[in-house]
Amino acid sequence: MPAWVWAAAGVVLLFSTVTSYQARQTAHRLAELQTEAAKQRKRSASLQAERERTARLIAILSASATRLFTLAPAKPDLPALTVYWNERLGFVLSMPGAPDPGVGFIYQLWLVPREGDPVSLTLFPPRSGELEVYVFAVVAEFAGVQALAVTEEPAGGSPRPTVPPLWRAQVSPEPRPIVAVPPEPPL
Repeated sequence: MPAWVWAAAGVVLLFSTVTSYQARQTAHRLAELQTEAAKQRKRSASLQAERERTARLIAILSASATRLFTLAPAKPDLPALTVYWNERLGFVLSMPGAPDPGVGFIYQLWLVPREGDPVSLTLFPPRSGELEVYVFAVVAEFAGVQALAVTEEPAGGSPRPTVPPLWRAQVSPEPRPIVAVPPEPPL
């Protein structure tokens, strides 16, 4: 065989090897970019959910129809909870310092009507070590409600309370409105 055929075969082999290497590198880089894109989509969805949660929180706290309730603890070692309730927008529950529910349990928020069985509003696990603020887009009317209560229920919740409430607040026919507190003057 002439030398030029060997040279051409060598060039083709070299070209094939380099192209194969570049294709593997490109495929590897593409996989990395797809993984990063998936992480960014997940982060974006998380940020969007947090933005919506914050917008609802602000809407509930700033609405003139929002009412404030303090849920008194059943035990002296538990902190009081605060609920901001707007019939059209939902609830904001603040529970700083509340202990974690027991293993296999979760907290459940209830509306206790003047007549009939308590109605479950939502389940919520506390976030240890943080200021616990929960925002619930649950629409409920004040009329006919006697109390708000929080119980510790088996994980997954219960159709009706299985234990006495850990926290409770009476809902009067005329719930007290939130009173605006003037901001502190700058130093």
